[in-house]
Amino acid sequence: MNMKSLLGVDCWQLQDSFVRFLQKAQACGVELYDLFEEEGMIRVCTPLHQRMAFRHYFPHAVLVDTNGIAGFFLRNIVRPSRCLSLLLSVAVWIGLSKFTFVADIQGDSLLMKEEIQECLTQAYGSFPVFLLNEENVETLLEDQLSSSLVWVESKTEGSRLKVRFASRPAIEMESLGDADLIAQRDGVIAGFDLQHGNKCVQINDVVKKGDVLVSSVLIDSFQKEKHVFVKGRVFAYTWETVEVSCQKDALPRPFQFFKLLLKAREEVSKDFLKDDRIEKENILQFEEKAGTIRMKIHYTIYRDISSPV
Repeated sequence: MNMKSLLGVDCWQLQDSFVRFLQKAQACGVELYDLFEEEGMIRVCTPLHQRMAFRHYFPHAVLVDTNGIAGFFLRNIVRPSRCLSLLLSVAVWIGLSKFTFVADIQGDSLLMKEEIQECLTQAYGSFPVFLLNEENVETLLEDQLSSSLVWVESKTEGSRLKVRFASRPAIEMESLGDADLIAQRDGVIAGFDLQHGNKCVQINDVVKKGDVLVSSVLIDSFQKEKHVFVKGRVFAYTWETVEVSCQKDALPRPFQFFKLLLKAREEVSKDFLKDDRIEKENILQFEEKAGTIRMKIHYTIYRDISSPV
């Protein structure tokens, strides 16, 4: 069966000589499908677009049914409830397609992303928004945030507004002070990122919380005190033991182990500063007791100990 019959075929029934029917159908150019004869009664299918021609050439034929896509449509269109449901569905679909439900904002600055979100909320209210024009969004952001944005683009994809931006680099003011850098934790000195100041400790020195790491006082060659600016960071190896737990569930034991491991890493890194990292991870305990799974891990951490936590 070809595409025409898939879209729609009429099923006919008529009483005639089988051979004469075939000869007449061939002479009239009528396409026939699923033709068979039983006790002098011929049943045949013809393409929907040839209905008028078939009625003309075989007026005594009776239309039994219409199959295919067209048949499905014709059978349902005559039912008022089906028509109403179809109209309501189309109306809902058209109505919802006019709404923008989500604003997807991406760029190089988390702070600027929040500002763009706030700007959109002030201008259009909470999402979903009806009949949102992407060109108006671009104009709004360019006007409101021109001093902070180098480039902004917005476009609508389905029910989602996509905003892409590049923020204007902020001019960083050099921060210099005369306060000493004080150890915020116990540790072993691992490295320096120091631009100004008098180092009071060396690499591999053991320091305690409260020790002076970098001083603003420098003793010159005449043994006189000279105040200098202090700017930089001091890194050290520190140690921390984390214990996490969860209720036993249906997950395999390796998955539970991995879940607790991720939870411990999240716990130990929650107050990390820039360039802080986990250096070593030693699992001390992993046990199940009374339906609770516990894990204890000892971490060696490379971290900035000169900045307040």
